[in-house]
Amino acid sequence: MTHLVPRALPPGHRAEPGMGAWVRHSTRGANAVIRQGEPTEDGLVDVTFTLPADIPGHISVVGDFNHWDPYAHPMRRSQYGAHTAVIALPQGTSICFRYLAEGGLWLDDPDADARDEHGCIVHVPAAAGGKGKDRPGGAALNGHRSRAAAPRGNATT
Repeated sequence: MTHLVPRALPPGHRAEPGMGAWVRHSTRGANAVIRQGEPTEDGLVDVTFTLPADIPGHISVVGDFNHWDPYAHPMRRSQYGAHTAVIALPQGTSICFRYLAEGGLWLDDPDADARDEHGCIVHVPAAAGGKGKDRPGGAALNGHRSRAAAPRGNATT
């Protein structure tokens, strides 16, 4: 079961007046929202990010992998209304990301592998293990990620 609950924004971030701030919570394993595919021959893994249909407006996946650019990876609506984006990432890496919704609202994913001061973290396993696993929030894996700073202030999509 998936539901939204209010959440305070980190220092330096603000929501549009009257919109509130929301973070998505889910029952682990009931509806995986971060799914990793099989690695391709060139070592890339398609990572699919999914958010429920009841979140209004446009949403993007932003993070250190796309320099926090809200136009680089917009989520698209599936035939059932869910927001989805597929991003090809190298094996053996970790990324820091957040979802950015209309009005500059930041959304965190409780199914991420970990969190730090910049946002959520997803680990893409190295070739030695973990291929094709759904990752609804498993144990941390070894990997490296760039340390691009998280955006500050109100963002717009």
